[in-house]
Amino acid sequence: MEEDFLLDSYNYDLSDEMIAQVPAQPAESAKLLVWSWSDNSIQDYHFYDLPQILSDNDVLVCNNTKVFKARIPLHQTKIIRKSWQERYIDGEIFVYQLLQDGRLECLVSDDKNFKPWAEVFLDNEKWISLTSDEYAEDWIIFSVRWIWIFDFLEMYGQMPLPPYIHYEKEKEKRYQTAFAKDLGSAAAPTASLHFSPKLLSNLRSKWVGITFTTLHVGLGTFKPVYQSDIRNHKIHREPIVIENSLFQQIFERKNEKKNLIAVWTTMVRLLETLPYLRAFLSSNEKQSILSNVDAF
Repeated sequence: MEEDFLLDSYNYDLSDEMIAQVPAQPAESAKLLVWSWSDNSIQDYHFYDLPQILSDNDVLVCNNTKVFKARIPLHQTKIIRKSWQERYIDGEIFVYQLLQDGRLECLVSDDKNFKPWAEVFLDNEKWISLTSDEYAEDWIIFSVRWIWIFDFLEMYGQMPLPPYIHYEKEKEKRYQTAFAKDLGSAAAPTASLHFSPKLLSNLRSKWVGITFTTLHVGLGTFKPVYQSDIRNHKIHREPIVIENSLFQQIFERKNEKKNLIAVWTTMVRLLETLPYLRAFLSSNEKQSILSNVDAF
């Protein structure tokens, strides 16, 4: 098998002291590595240098998703199983997707206690609880009782800081991008955290284009790869929100020979998906989008 397909080919050691526990302050002072395709050179910069690096021929495509409090800690939390057995457990429920029907798709730290119809009591006084509706090898779907889902997450959840970041309540405030808008992500698009309002303003003053769209980060982004042949890894689907105007913007930028620069890997995946999605548009929808511009 080719080395590129072997999981072992991607092993590397990263010592703890190389992992920053707090972000750079201000955010745009974070380091930036720039590779030039023209001469294959590599140079060290900072994010605040972007207005000098980019030009009016460049367009940044940013993810405006907003992170919800996805981690629900369990500390001697009461669970009543379908058999009416009562237990008290420690652990965590991790919500990685908000379903359209108002339920939560989750990972759990101890799945043997969450068979279908088990009820998890987060607040005994208010009778607020979760009920496991569906159970599979990799996930569990819960319904929330007696409270609106976003109020529930705000009251009982914690921001989903990466596991290599030591959790502190104060760090939660920094785990949201400056342009976060549409709630739905279980993790932040991390490269976007370096874009402060000041940096965005400086980029616009240099006529660098900035456009926004939405991919809600979920299990497909951070689920570890375990298969020795990485081609066997199944990537979980993640919801995206796209307005027709985005197709129009892209077509116009391409006609103008502008460079589209994806900010973080979520936007790379979204942009690569657009031609596939366009195949499912009706002919009338395509015609309204493609008026006076060239197609992909």
